[in-house]
Amino acid sequence: SPTLPSILIEAFALTTEALKRTTSMVYYDVQLAGGIGMADGAVVEMQTGEGKTIVIALPAVLHALTGQGVHVATTNHYLASRDQEQLSPVFEMLGIHSEILPEDSDLRQSQTAYRADVTYGTGYQFGFDYLKDQLELRHHENIGRGTDVLLHLIRQERQVSIRQRGREFTIIDEIDSVMLDEANTPLLLSGSSNQNPTPFSFQVAHQTAVDCIVDEHYVLDTQKGSVEITQSGEDFVLNVHEQNSHMELSRPWISYIYNALRAVNLFVRDEDYVVRDGKVQIVDAMTGRIHPDRTWRDGLHQAIEAKENVTISPPNVTQARITRQRYRVCLCTILCNQRIISPSSLAILSLRFVRDWNCNSERLATNLAM
Repeated sequence: SPTLPSILIEAFALTTEALKRTTSMVYYDVQLAGGIGMADGAVVEMQTGEGKTIVIALPAVLHALTGQGVHVATTNHYLASRDQEQLSPVFEMLGIHSEILPEDSDLRQSQTAYRADVTYGTGYQFGFDYLKDQLELRHHENIGRGTDVLLHLIRQERQVSIRQRGREFTIIDEIDSVMLDEANTPLLLSGSSNQNPTPFSFQVAHQTAVDCIVDEHYVLDTQKGSVEITQSGEDFVLNVHEQNSHMELSRPWISYIYNALRAVNLFVRDEDYVVRDGKVQIVDAMTGRIHPDRTWRDGLHQAIEAKENVTISPPNVTQARITRQRYRVCLCTILCNQRIISPSSLAILSLRFVRDWNCNSERLATNLAM
């Protein structure tokens, strides 16, 4: 079969014609140059308004011809839906099927999206689906040989229901946001624990945090988002614990106080979270979206629930986690948006990706009318 470089010109020509027929737009030279760089796995930096949305179609079509799927990762669901809707006529004219990865989708919906030739979605959604597949595969491996023997006797095979079919080629839009700004925030997949919540202990911790005096019992640093309990504060909170020695604790008492102090002083309602239907729901700091299925870990979520005087939910345990750096793909193309970072930092960004990700970097000039 022909290699991708050998058919790049034909693939780009078909994409150019399909774009012209469906949208009446044509590619400029700088856009074609960007598509070539992306198809080769390079960091491509484009100025604002240079049409990066339609440039994505060029490498997407080329690599979709392998039949192994292309992922297009964006920072939020709105951008993914908008870009997929705009380019779907182009893909359809070329016989390429594209899908949008639904938010909070079930297994069947996810599998349908991933079976498409080009799948649009948010970067974190791709990561969470990867973690879900890893849990399913781990469960599959732990079933044991006895089940295999029984299934063999009844002439059936064990089925593994996973979402993704592979990570052959990915285009990451606004890479500075997806891979740098959010790099310190790991993707966590949590599940309910068997521990029953003890509302009284969280309520006592909250009242203790309210009674604590800043700079006497604790030191607050709002810039770093940290709280440090002083020696006087330790004596104060330990005295409260002695007066309520019948409390049932699932972790050290001092950790309850730390979480309660953070909930009171560092987390703001309607900014960091909202309260809907009697539940605390997290607001994504990067996108502003509300995530009703997410919770803070290590007892912080329960501390905020005690602060808001709502029903305290059972604590979750982390089942799987991964950072965006570790969630790599076989071939990754990166597209930057200058609206996010200044021109001077673009060079620093390029050098960092060349160093850390072992990929080339290309800065494209703006298109000039001739």
